[in-house]
Amino acid sequence: VPWNRSTGLPLAHALSWQDTRAAHELREMGAFRGEIREKTGLFPSPHYGASKIRWLLQNSRPVQEAQDSGQLVIGPLSSFLCFHLIHGAPLVVDHANAARTLLWNMRTQDWDKWLLDLFEIPRSVLPDVVPIRSSFGALKTEHLLLKSGEEKREMPVYAVSGDQNAAYIGVGGSENNRLVVNIGSGAFCMARIADVGSVSESLLVSLVDSGAHSDIQYVIEGTVNGAGTALLWLGEQMGTQLEEVQWKQIEDPAIFLNCVGGLGSPWWRTGIRSSWEQTAAPVSPEEQKAAVMESILFLLYKNFEVMRESLVSSDSSAAWSEPSEIIVAGGLSQDEELCQRMANLFGISVVRPKESEATARGIAWLASRQSLHFPASWRDVFLPNLGTNISGRYKKFLKALHELC
Repeated sequence: VPWNRSTGLPLAHALSWQDTRAAHELREMGAFRGEIREKTGLFPSPHYGASKIRWLLQNSRPVQEAQDSGQLVIGPLSSFLCFHLIHGAPLVVDHANAARTLLWNMRTQDWDKWLLDLFEIPRSVLPDVVPIRSSFGALKTEHLLLKSGEEKREMPVYAVSGDQNAAYIGVGGSENNRLVVNIGSGAFCMARIADVGSVSESLLVSLVDSGAHSDIQYVIEGTVNGAGTALLWLGEQMGTQLEEVQWKQIEDPAIFLNCVGGLGSPWWRTGIRSSWEQTAAPVSPEEQKAAVMESILFLLYKNFEVMRESLVSSDSSAAWSEPSEIIVAGGLSQDEELCQRMANLFGISVVRPKESEATARGIAWLASRQSLHFPASWRDVFLPNLGTNISGRYKKFLKALHELC
């Protein structure tokens, strides 16, 4: 979000993570892929903030005018909200959201001059970077919802983070031997690591906790761009509403090559069209939904395989411990058939927390300044059924996707 530091008014519409209008800006960055990965834990992608900030600086007249007058600030939405909701209008951004800009160095824990120069972004337009667990200030009382008769009181803000980062904490993922899968508009699988140097170059490194007096905690992360968005996309293509369709009865669905939003890790490819392994799409909404849901699982499982291979082969202190269970969260985790087929494919028990709002739970825990060993309780457990043919369909999916790419 770009805004005026004096008036607080936004200077353009907020650009979501799914906005890839500046994808062409990253083509010239291919030669620096290794350096960017080494500094940020990420790869050049239009889903991150750097190319969006550069696009605004080059194409938005209000943004350019504010920059010329020294009034411009551009930051993640969390930074914009802190500026407006906290006394003193702090110009800050937390480590977790800064880390998703392609401009933050995970070793120095600050904006990186080399990256800023590469993307042609002046440091002066960015907020200051602070740890996730910080004293951000107190909420303005006019923004507090009070019960009848309750007096206004100071409400300090002790933690700010990103959705996936907080959700990982909220479901108890910080304990060893747990794989966390969060499935919403996109899907993500995360596991705790001790050494960022051991991570496969095709996966991401994400930060889930940092504070003035606490160790930084990183996770290895696999990313699927098309989860809930893939259901919406296919529904629009087929003229059907797939969200409420029951698909449990479809035991051997068609193979859907899910490239909605581009292929995330470990391929990192854009510009590939989603398609079916066979020429024609399935006819019934039930078959269509089953194919999309399994495609999400197949993409997640490929990330898990790469994750396991890279850490098993590492000699570092981050030696891989095979997860004893998968913690699943996010909107699509409420689909029981999806959870069951995940257990069948991964061959590991899948547990679903009682608390569905994992992000809110996680940020509350971070703000409480407790240790990272978060107590969690499970509502449902899905045990693997190895008698299905989902592994066979996964192999067909990978073969067809390899031919497509």
